[in-house]
Amino acid sequence: MDKVNLYHCLMTWNRQAEIQHCMSTVRQYVDKCIVIDGCSNDDTIVYLRNRGDVDLQIVPWRDNFSKQRNEYLKRVPEGSWVLVSDPDEWFPEETLKNLKMLAERGDKENKHMFGFQCIGMSLKGDEVVHKQLDNYWKGLFFKKFSDTKIIIFMS
Repeated sequence: MDKVNLYHCLMTWNRQAEIQHCMSTVRQYVDKCIVIDGCSNDDTIVYLRNRGDVDLQIVPWRDNFSKQRNEYLKRVPEGSWVLVSDPDEWFPEETLKNLKMLAERGDKENKHMFGFQCIGMSLKGDEVVHKQLDNYWKGLFFKKFSDTKIIIFMS
């Protein structure tokens, strides 16, 4: 079986505290992290550049979530598994520990997406002011194919 490649992709804009927490929990479970920043003017960009283990791309925000998210998908090789999140969406530790196993299972069973519940959190500085497990599931872990695109419909 080929080696499973795991990527964590997210977009951000002025969310330094959330990015720090997100990176500290997810980074150890993936092979590479790609962040699309919409030209933050807080210390988000400085933090990410100083980490040295993040593929940071600065792409001006164009008021289009799909376009921003597809910027990170362009940088993920075909056949890799992708975990996507927003800076304020965090995953239970047990979910992160099982990513590689889920990707291997998906490859073996020809399944290409897994749904997760996220923990929505809001921070004020380093203080957690809101934390709640979503009561719905999202398809946030999927295999990247050459034509994979993220399309968001908003009403």
